[in-house]
Amino acid sequence: MPSAESQEVLALSAYLSWLSQGYRMGKNLPWRGQNVIPSDKLIPIDSLDPKLGELLYIEKCASCHGEDGQGVEIGDKKAGPLWGPDSWNDGAGAARVYTLAGMIRYAMPYLDPGSLSDGEAQHIAAFINSRPRPEFPFKQHDYRIERLPLDAVYYKR
Repeated sequence: MPSAESQEVLALSAYLSWLSQGYRMGKNLPWRGQNVIPSDKLIPIDSLDPKLGELLYIEKCASCHGEDGQGVEIGDKKAGPLWGPDSWNDGAGAARVYTLAGMIRYAMPYLDPGSLSDGEAQHIAAFINSRPRPEFPFKQHDYRIERLPLDAVYYKR
């Protein structure tokens, strides 16, 4: 773990301070909560269909992220890997189905953001989060007091 005085921690602190300029401490930021599926549109985790999500993924996402989920080079950019050893770990926010679904719903597909339905985004997220990814080594320290969220599919219940 880096120390509080390490170059990485100081750089991150400076970046967060820069991002926070003009916003009052402790107040909700105007951009927070924008990429969230409304609670009345959430499909229960057990009712999500990763196989349907895979079909939707191939149709709507594979042109940028590849059928293997590892990202495709598009000009001078490459879409990030969605699963596998180079993707986010299983303790990341995007490893939560509803969190990822909100990102997908409002930011994807890249050239037509917002074109997916709430349901499509959730099925795609269920598919993506059914795939293997790196393990977060400190998961046992997460959710020690809070109830484990229903969509935290990589945690043991």
